[in-house]
Amino acid sequence: MTGLEYGSEYSVVQQKLDNAPISSVHRKINMLIAGGMFIDGINLYMLSPILALFVVSGFSNVNHNANILFCNFLGLAIGSIVSGVVADRLGRQKMYQINLFVFGFASIIAALMPNVVWFTVFRFIIGLALGGEIITGYSTLAEFVPPRRRGVNNNLLNAVVSIGQPVSAFVGLALLPTVGWRSMFIVVGILGLVMWALRKTLPESPRWLEKNGYITLATTIADGISNGESLRSIREKVKGIGRDTEGTHSSAVKKKLGFAQLFSGKLIKRTIIAILLQCVQLCVVFGFTSWVPTMFVSAHFTLAHSLYYTAVMGLGLPIGGLVGVFWSDSLGRKAVMVGSGILGCAFGVLYGITLIHGGSPVVILLLGFLTEVTIMAFGGVSISTYLPELFPTEVRVTGTGLAVAIGRVASAVFPYAVVAVLHHYGVEWVFGMIAFVLAIGVVTALFGEETNKRSLEELDREVLSI
Repeated sequence: MTGLEYGSEYSVVQQKLDNAPISSVHRKINMLIAGGMFIDGINLYMLSPILALFVVSGFSNVNHNANILFCNFLGLAIGSIVSGVVADRLGRQKMYQINLFVFGFASIIAALMPNVVWFTVFRFIIGLALGGEIITGYSTLAEFVPPRRRGVNNNLLNAVVSIGQPVSAFVGLALLPTVGWRSMFIVVGILGLVMWALRKTLPESPRWLEKNGYITLATTIADGISNGESLRSIREKVKGIGRDTEGTHSSAVKKKLGFAQLFSGKLIKRTIIAILLQCVQLCVVFGFTSWVPTMFVSAHFTLAHSLYYTAVMGLGLPIGGLVGVFWSDSLGRKAVMVGSGILGCAFGVLYGITLIHGGSPVVILLLGFLTEVTIMAFGGVSISTYLPELFPTEVRVTGTGLAVAIGRVASAVFPYAVVAVLHHYGVEWVFGMIAFVLAIGVVTALFGEETNKRSLEELDREVLSI
């Protein structure tokens, strides 16, 4: 099904959303979601050069850095689960705003912490908010965008988030040696609160509203999107239709899906595939990017050279995200994940060998750049587009949050494996381990089903036997 023709089993709201022409309202929704996630991406990725600075300045050491990463990923995991459940119960928009508000204030407070222990505590709180923001953003956008453009829009969102890595690296290169890391956290926190204020105009997902019985609200928003109206116009129309006054609520709601349904019937296969893919992509992407500056320092590069190399290589992340933009809709989700995963394994191993054996700076930069392009192409399609498509609307954010949360737990443990391999076998074996994990992801993707250009409701019906 292309999403252009529907039978009677599809509601008017679903048809309007899937047949809507791409207009300014889609672009503004995309921008509002992307704005918050871009700031989150800067905060997420700027931890990497800051950890390298911590080691050089004596504020922390490699073992303490592993603790910081553990607590950061643990916060991301818990935040993903809690936000997923709340977003499916109370709505995407409410949870989205709460996460960004907590993120902004916690970032500012983290900048004021006197030692590594207190910094770790607030990094955990930041992780809670970041975990919820990321999974809610991708799921929400997927529910607004027509099937024919879902791959482009969601992967473009991922590319915007990925820009946070080179931006944070270049900003770190310019500011860390002079004004220090605290100013970076304060600026990012303030930007987060500004975006929190701007994003109050973001409407609730019509799909979520319809599934929860708010038919009038859902239809009004879907009509506005279908007609290409502005967000302000849509907001004015829904002001007088409060959820408390929705007359069809009690009669329209079907039996709700719960957490347990993720592991029952036909849905269990998708849940397992989603979990495995997120374990792989999060360990690989963050296992590589988080440790690159430290690897350079371990290979006797200066901090300045480490930050410079990291910044240049980091340009590969948004470019990797653009791979999904250009090809996930034309070639399909699986083809992009499998192809980029295989290339990522090869480039990663070559990069590790070249780095430890003193290859030329140009070769090191090129291989590192290509590694980041390919692993982000795999990870970007996996988390931004494929993951939200696997779960029904009733448990979309819950399922997405669960898969990402388990992936975060794996990512929290992964730094300790990196430290052990680094100490006992050397830098090149770290990259060999990362390549092996990525190969597991390639095999997992082969067992998944193709979701490209298919209505979310069609995908829902396959596992719910509706």
